[in-house]
Amino acid sequence: MVRIRNDELDRIKREVSLLELVQRQGHTVVRQGKDYVIACPFHADDTPSLIISPKSNLYHCFGCEAAGSVIDWVMQTQGVSFRHAVEVLRDDPSLLAAKGTTVTRHPTTPKLDAPPKLDAPVSNDADDQAVLQQVIEYYHETLLGSEEALAYLEKRGLNDAELIEAFRLGVANRTLGLRLPQKRRKAGADIRGQLQRIGVFRATGREHFNGSLVIPVLDTDGAVREVYGRKLGERLRKGTPKHTYLPGPHEGVFNIAGLAGAEEVILCESLIDALTFWRWGFRHVTSAYGVNGVTEELLQCLVEGGVKRVLIAYDRDESGDDAARKTLLVRQGKGRKDRLLPLGERALYWIDRYRQESRPRLLAHEDDRTLFLTDYGEPWHKNRLSDLVRKYLHHARIDKPGACHLFRHAMATHMLENGADIRYIQQMLGHSDLSTTQIYTQVSIQKLRDIHAATHPARLSG
Repeated sequence: MVRIRNDELDRIKREVSLLELVQRQGHTVVRQGKDYVIACPFHADDTPSLIISPKSNLYHCFGCEAAGSVIDWVMQTQGVSFRHAVEVLRDDPSLLAAKGTTVTRHPTTPKLDAPPKLDAPVSNDADDQAVLQQVIEYYHETLLGSEEALAYLEKRGLNDAELIEAFRLGVANRTLGLRLPQKRRKAGADIRGQLQRIGVFRATGREHFNGSLVIPVLDTDGAVREVYGRKLGERLRKGTPKHTYLPGPHEGVFNIAGLAGAEEVILCESLIDALTFWRWGFRHVTSAYGVNGVTEELLQCLVEGGVKRVLIAYDRDESGDDAARKTLLVRQGKGRKDRLLPLGERALYWIDRYRQESRPRLLAHEDDRTLFLTDYGEPWHKNRLSDLVRKYLHHARIDKPGACHLFRHAMATHMLENGADIRYIQQMLGHSDLSTTQIYTQVSIQKLRDIHAATHPARLSG
């Protein structure tokens, strides 16, 4: 689909009189200083509160915050897409206001004829992924002409053509459903059912992301794995979420193409934060799905991609700090591999106590931020922890060979017995081959045998 040129959009917004259009639709306009006021058609408006400014050729309602240009007006009042509205305004010269003329009120002027129908933006014979991609493309085209969405991006510092194009940013504004076949027809019912199954429509028939900036999560082949929506407005009804996703578990890795070959990656807690980093030149950036939304797929991508350092750029609030503290990047661990691991509350408690009470006393040189220090203020060597474990085992009179790996084995066995998937245990231990991890299933099976022998009815009855 060919993009409408910016100069063409500017011409329409400048030359097509919004005031004349409003009057031709039959609205009663009242002069108020240099502007005009009408009863807002977008909400129950007993006292006229929508202002039309002939000088700027814009409208704004102080009741429901509806606002925009002549293109937005046609989209909202006629229920058509951005492209449809542009084509109606471009192709009907009667809407062009003559320069120097004075526009008078015509409260009884009949409404504009219904705009011509355009083709539906989605196919009724495509699979779910193809339809989802078509929806994302429709939202993207709609954003390019939405002053409200572009103003929101500008406010967030994201008004960058390259960024908008690269990530296929879009906006949902109720017009998708208006471009579909009528729901009473089989074709209309079928496509709406498919959109509901995908998650784009809700059971009520409304667009799931209505009123939102839409950010798709694409894989390297352009398939849509996830969709995020962020409400453009702040004045929402109680209980209306600002953030929405497709129903179901999160899938996909945001900006996966930008992570290829990166040794250092910035991890944000929201997609908009990641877009901000990307906008200002930090292209090796990705995002979790919220503070607790680091998925297994994201971890696997970072590990398999050879990422050596993850810079966690979460919000400086309690939840962001808490989430950042609960993640540990192990560099060149078992098998000379890097991996991300969760940190438990108990471990965090003792690390915090060590940092606050012990480490300051051990620090003897310039602080290079090494966490664990010897009694002489030097960084631990790689075998230091194993040496300490052996020492404490001896003092505790535990007659068992080994060191740190004993804790690894104990952790893996207990996690497995408590129901953990063996694949997660494999990830935590850094085993490249699942068969290496399966030794712990044998340990658990032995425990099961013991329990079976001690509790089976055949034994008890004997």
